[in-house]
Amino acid sequence: GLVQDELGRVDNAIDNIEKSIALMERLLAQDTANIKFVRFILSSKQRLALLRAFAGNFAEARQSMDALEEEWQRYFEGVPADEFNLDEAYTSYLVDRAWLASAMDDPGAAVQLLQTAMTRSLDELRKYPGNRGAGNLLMLAAFRYWEVKQALPEETILMNLPYYYSSSGQIKACFDASLAARKAIMLGDKNRADELTDYLMQKGFAEVTFMRACKANSFCNGR
Repeated sequence: GLVQDELGRVDNAIDNIEKSIALMERLLAQDTANIKFVRFILSSKQRLALLRAFAGNFAEARQSMDALEEEWQRYFEGVPADEFNLDEAYTSYLVDRAWLASAMDDPGAAVQLLQTAMTRSLDELRKYPGNRGAGNLLMLAAFRYWEVKQALPEETILMNLPYYYSSSGQIKACFDASLAARKAIMLGDKNRADELTDYLMQKGFAEVTFMRACKANSFCNGR
C-alpha cells in the first residue's frame, strides 16, 4: 500500500491498505495484547482515511478520523505512561487530521492540531536530538501550518527544522527529499525547490500530499 501511495496510485493504495488492515486484525485476534499490531492498524486506518479524502470522499474520511481519536485514547490506556509523548504515530495522526480539517474549511481546528503536533515533535527532538521521525513530523506540521496561516511558524520551530543534506550534499530517501522541497517552498528558496522537485519527478515519486503541495505552489506545472 505504501509503495502505491508513493507512486500516487490512490485507488490501488486504498485497496492494498484495506487488505493489510484485515490481515493485521486477524493477527491481533490471535494476540490481543500485541500493542504493535494495534498501532499498525491505527496508523493504517489513518492513512486510509486520508486517501479516501484524496479520492473525494471527505465525509467518510472525517468520520473515520474522528473515530480514530477514541481508538488512539484506548491504545494509550494499554501502554506505559511515558510512551504517550514519544509516540510519533499519534503525532502523525494529528498532522493528517489537521490537513483534513483544513481541506474541509475548518482552519481553526487545523491550526490547533498542528500546534499540538509541532509541540510534541519539538519535545521529542529535545529528548532525542536528531531523531529522524520527529524531525520529519516537525517539518510536515510546520509546512502545513504555513499553508493554512500563510505565515511561518515561530522561530523556535524554524530553528529546529531538519537539515536534509548529508556531507556529500545528497538526500537518500525520496520522502526526505519531498520534505526538503516543501521546506524550500516555505522558506522561499525557489531554486532549491525546483532542483528537488526535478529529482523526485525523475525518481517517479508522486506521493499524493507532496504532489498536492507541489501543484498548489506551482512547482509541478509541466512536469
